[in-house]
Amino acid sequence: MNMELKEYTIANYPLTKFDLCTIFMDIALSLIKNKGYFAMINQSSWANKSSYNTYRLWLKNNANIATYLDLGSGTFDELNGEVVQSLCFSIMKTEATDGLYFNLSSASSSDAKNELFHSVKDQPYIFSLDSISKIPDYKICYWISKATLSAFLSGTAINQKYPVKKD
Repeated sequence: MNMELKEYTIANYPLTKFDLCTIFMDIALSLIKNKGYFAMINQSSWANKSSYNTYRLWLKNNANIATYLDLGSGTFDELNGEVVQSLCFSIMKTEATDGLYFNLSSASSSDAKNELFHSVKDQPYIFSLDSISKIPDYKICYWISKATLSAFLSGTAINQKYPVKKD
């Protein structure tokens, strides 16, 4: 970003100022009515980078991720050699409820991701943004079990509840 754009984003989009894809999310959410949806495909940085902790917490309190496809890299075959981690998602302006989450990151091409989605579409991870308040740094860890989530909530170290392998 050039300096003028950077100053503008800091002043107007303090939670999403780090890159334009999250600013577009912020704008989209501000434009839809209650119970309205928007959907996007963008970089996955906002889902787990620590610089977006406050944004994820704000999102949890103001919206719901209805569907979430963790596409990983290789989503766009045209980006030869590029390692861009991508997400496809739909967000509803409502309180957080269970959403459908799919991990397609193991597939290495667009066609392979499409095939994988059709083989797992009836077996989504069920996850609610409400859960991120129990996870350190409010990360969107849709794949964790209820037992692990419970361990975060109780504050009990995992090695106190389950056997942990040591090197």
